[in-house]
Amino acid sequence: EDALQRVVLTEEEWSMYCSPAHFSEFKYTRNLVHLDDCFSVMVLCWGPGQKTPAHSHGMGRQSWFKVVRGELELDTLCGAGGE
Repeated sequence: EDALQRVVLTEEEWSMYCSPAHFSEFKYTRNLVHLDDCFSVMVLCWGPGQKTPAHSHGMGRQSWFKVVRGELELDTLCGAGGE
């Protein structure tokens, strides 16, 4: 289990970055929580049926995610720049 999965926030704390006002009926939204030279933290909000375009986070970069509510389908890219 990674550290992110152990993060427990109250509904009030999550609502600062993931309330109905943070969602769009047209596309997913990205809400920056923290940024420094070592890492960034973002809260992404998808509505039903919304998708993120296929992308890479760059060579040597890592990413983690935590689903707060609902379900997430994750497709992993391999090769051709999809590290």
